[in-house]
Amino acid sequence: MNVVSAEPRQSTEPTGGSHLRGKVAIVTGSTKGIGRAMVEGLAAAGASVVVSSRKQELCDEVAAEVAATTGSVAIGVACHVGEWDAVPGFVAEVVERLGRIDVLVNNAGINPARVTP
Repeated sequence: MNVVSAEPRQSTEPTGGSHLRGKVAIVTGSTKGIGRAMVEGLAAAGASVVVSSRKQELCDEVAAEVAATTGSVAIGVACHVGEWDAVPGFVAEVVERLGRIDVLVNNAGINPARVTP
């Protein structure tokens, strides 16, 4: 006979599972729309996530909401990925704060253009 408890189970696991536990995922353009849905899904699957767009305040706000709803680590790091010179510092900050990068979702609607002489 199976016994089902009427009390909700308290868990420290992310809400959607843990198959991405220990992985770090960056989603560019992730403060709204499809990017936000992707960052929420990755966090729900257990990944630590980086919420990124051009405005730090909005990145921080969304990261706090994602962390609160999923139980996963979520940080906000602003970066304008359309500017080549901004990308190395962005990557360095993510690695410094989370130790690694395993997943990159290039969702931002802009790509850096190489300038040729």
